[in-house]
Amino acid sequence: MKLYLRILRYILPYIPGVLLSILIAIVYGAANYFFLPLINDIFDELSHKNLTNFNNHMINALALYVVFLISKFSQFYLASYISNSISIDIQLDLYKKIQSFSADYYSKWKLGDILTRLFSDTERSKDAIRISFSDIIPHTLALIAIISRMFYTSWQFTLFFLTAIPVVVGV
Repeated sequence: MKLYLRILRYILPYIPGVLLSILIAIVYGAANYFFLPLINDIFDELSHKNLTNFNNHMINALALYVVFLISKFSQFYLASYISNSISIDIQLDLYKKIQSFSADYYSKWKLGDILTRLFSDTERSKDAIRISFSDIIPHTLALIAIISRMFYTSWQFTLFFLTAIPVVVGV
C-alpha cells in the first residue's frame, strides 16, 4: 500500500492528462463498439446489392476507422508523455537523494552502479506506467464494449462463448 501511495504522489500532478487519457480510451472503446455493427450493415447492403447505402456505410466505416486511429495514437502519445514526465520526476528525486549521501556511502558503491540502478529502475517504472495507460486501460474498455455488444446481439450465444472459451483454452 505504501508503494502505491508513493507512485500516486508522482501521478497526482498529471491527473488532467490521466483523465484525458481515460476519455480518449472511452472513445477508442466506442469506436470498437460501433465498428462491428457497421461491418454487419456493410455485408447486408452487399447481399442486397444496395450500392447507395453501401457507399454511405463505407464512408462511415472510413470515418470511424480514422477516429479509431486518432484515438489510438493520442492514447499512446499521452501515455508516453505522462510516463516520461513521471520518470523524470522520479529521477530528479532520486538524484537529490543521492546527492545527500555521505562520502562513506560512495566509498562502498561505485558511481556507475548507482547511476545504472537509477536509470534502469526508473525506466522500468516508466514502462509500467506507459503500458498501463496505453495498453491495459484502452483494451479493457474495448473488451467491455465488445462483450456488451455481444450480449446485446445474442446473450445466449455470448454466455455459451464465454463459458466455452476457457474450457477450450484449458484443454
